[in-house]
Amino acid sequence: MSTPTSSHRYHVQPLLVTDLTSQCAAHFLNWFSRKPLPVIAKVVKKGVHGNGGWVDQVDAWFELCEADLRLAVDGGECWNANVLGPWVYEDLAVADVARVLVRHVGKWNATSVSNYGRMAEGATIVTDDPPS
Repeated sequence: MSTPTSSHRYHVQPLLVTDLTSQCAAHFLNWFSRKPLPVIAKVVKKGVHGNGGWVDQVDAWFELCEADLRLAVDGGECWNANVLGPWVYEDLAVADVARVLVRHVGKWNATSVSNYGRMAEGATIVTDDPPS
């Protein structure tokens, strides 16, 4: 029997930030989780190293964020410096960020990924229990 989820709790566990790499992975996951569910499902199915998988997604995000900053786009699509602060991830390896990310979401389904960062009251209704 499942217990009711408090609306003041996250639907899925937030990524524990312990260093710059995990902080970067959390920022990526927060951004990526807002993509359409079919896009997330394709990446989840591809896995870590598949063409278009997690490593490719993190790499593309790095490029998009850096482009936002180079173009000085106010309220950039991928990295809004006014809200998120300065970009401090230029020296991180994409593979290291992807490794932290996959360690956290490795067994999640697409719906769980899409619920990342959302409180239980705003989470998409799913039929299975969220991963722990």
